[in-house]
Amino acid sequence: MTMKTLDLEFNSISKFYIAPLQMQANNGLFIIDDFGRQQIDPRLLLNRWIVPLDRGVDFMTLHTGLKFKIPFDQLVVFSTNLKPKRSSG
Repeated sequence: MTMKTLDLEFNSISKFYIAPLQMQANNGLFIIDDFGRQQIDPRLLLNRWIVPLDRGVDFMTLHTGLKFKIPFDQLVVFSTNLKPKRSSG
């Protein structure tokens, strides 16, 4: 998983969008296995979803720059075998 997979991806040749992973799981269950071992820093991932998880909506941006709101209705499950540590800052 990368930050790019969490946003709309526009294919300029076929002229269509691929929905981000979290939107493909909308109204369902989205499981992130091995949280903390993805290509994304866990803080960036949580920061990306903190508002959508709280408010129930996310904002997508079209390749033209137009932004629109979309429901964010899902249960996100994280699993990891990493030991929790306290952050120093």
